[in-house]
Amino acid sequence: MTSAIEPNFAMLFETSAFYLVHLAGGSIWVAIGHVSLEDPHENLNTRLLLRRATRLAAGPVATKLIIPNSEIHYTTCPASGGSDERKLAKIRVTISQRAKLPADALAIDWIAEGKVARVAVVHSDTLKEAEIFARQRGFNPVSFAAIPEAGQFGREANFGPAPTATPPGNVARVSDPGAIFDPSSKGIASYLKVCLLQYDRAASAKNSGQRRHGPGPRINQNELE
Repeated sequence: MTSAIEPNFAMLFETSAFYLVHLAGGSIWVAIGHVSLEDPHENLNTRLLLRRATRLAAGPVATKLIIPNSEIHYTTCPASGGSDERKLAKIRVTISQRAKLPADALAIDWIAEGKVARVAVVHSDTLKEAEIFARQRGFNPVSFAAIPEAGQFGREANFGPAPTATPPGNVARVSDPGAIFDPSSKGIASYLKVCLLQYDRAASAKNSGQRRHGPGPRINQNELE
């Protein structure tokens, strides 16, 4: 597997806000703040959050982007015979045909279960937009992931490194960042709940009925079944 930069932060997205959590030590992730995208002081609040992250990191920030499950499709498809490379190639063809999209427009993670594979799929443009969003705000996105609900995929879905990741001088490089979130106990809903308990989101909640920020689903869910 290609080496990837180990993140010291993770960014989680909601409809009208984003949340930042910090790797405080070992496998403990601590919510440090959020920014409402409806707040007229969004730019200032983002700069303050980045400043806090930089202090906590004692150096450069490296952020894993947690793509919302609303953007991910979890499914299964046949995956028997041959090497992992051949299985992945077959999975890509199957998913591409179901989605009626070219294979290079999709990012895929998969887990083999006998002759069947559990598959997590996201549109590549969704990853690009998330990367641009985080990079423009100074959070140095280094990788993409998703947090499946318990029983949905079996581990954190990994969609690989961010193409424009900048290696911080004091952040180690590892062969596999690993599954930092346990889907059985820290699914996206329960993990966000931790953030929400620590930070008042009344300002974003009152605008919950307004337009959605960020990319919309680009994959026809029905066709992937």
